[in-house]
Amino acid sequence: MKKLFIVLGLIQFCSASSFAADFTNSLFTASVQASTPVTALSKDAALFGTWESMPMVFDGGLQMVLSISFAADGVTMANTCSAGGDSVTVSVKGDFDTDGNTISVTGNDTKSDSKGGVTCNVQIKPAQVTYQLNGGMFLDLTMQGQTLNLHKKN
Repeated sequence: MKKLFIVLGLIQFCSASSFAADFTNSLFTASVQASTPVTALSKDAALFGTWESMPMVFDGGLQMVLSISFAADGVTMANTCSAGGDSVTVSVKGDFDTDGNTISVTGNDTKSDSKGGVTCNVQIKPAQVTYQLNGGMFLDLTMQGQTLNLHKKN
């Protein structure tokens, strides 16, 4: 769960049943926002495509997969939540710029959906995250000393 902290400024992920409230309250009470706007940035085409986390499994069988898709027209953040045979995916979109090693995400949107006993949420907020591409197949996002490792989705 340590690696989830990187996502605080970018996406708010949630879960199923009573676990959702505890998970949200314990991990997402604080948010990270850019304190000063970044200007004169561009989009790094090497980031384009969809990047996905390995499945994260929590108590009670809840599973989450985080994905981030970068394109010329913006960034899409998605969260897929699964438990007890039910699965739901929610996504939001915002804009982004890069300066070679920092992604600056803009926009402010929240989505939520439920299916069966699974409720899944995603939120995008303004934030800055450093990034490193590794061999074109791996993307490391780092914020406040925490790194989230993503792999390129086929």
